[in-house]
Amino acid sequence: MKLLRTCGFLLTALLLLSAPFAQAQDATPTPTPAISNEPNIGAHFEMSTSYERLLSGANATIISARLPLTPRYAFVYSQYQIPAATAQIFLGETEFREKLSHLMKSSSAQINLDAIQIWARGGFGTKRDDQGNNPAFAWGIHGGVDIGIGQIGGGTLSVGVKVGMLGVTKQPAGPKVFVLGSSAEIAPGLNLRF
Repeated sequence: MKLLRTCGFLLTALLLLSAPFAQAQDATPTPTPAISNEPNIGAHFEMSTSYERLLSGANATIISARLPLTPRYAFVYSQYQIPAATAQIFLGETEFREKLSHLMKSSSAQINLDAIQIWARGGFGTKRDDQGNNPAFAWGIHGGVDIGIGQIGGGTLSVGVKVGMLGVTKQPAGPKVFVLGSSAEIAPGLNLRF
């Protein structure tokens, strides 16, 4: 229980500390690598945070760490803080990511399709109360889009939108399912990829 809280704290600290350390590296300009057709090429890890409005009326803050395993697949650890439910949800997820340029072969596109990535992920984990007690099985299925907007400290900065479903199947009052996002409720996020 304390280990899960410690992992969440360490991921948050890593996100906050990664940009200054990346800027502290040698200021010698390096040649820009060629743009790859694969979405995970050149990415070593990614930290993201997002604010989500749950259909149940609660709000959630999500902190995620993404570790690319292959050119398109990655492992994602996500921690959901849901104050209204006095709960935390911890998920280990598998993600598939693809560049929009692979799906839309258009030479006349007015925007850079290589900068837009769509993704889908799903996984399992645990829900715990705000004290880290009372574990229950949790699951999530999500999809979204990320758009690269620039560079910062040697990393790529992107914004994204996510929709999906977050479920907790074992509760004292019976099954309860949180729905993340909807057409009226957008879940914006900020990602930093190194």
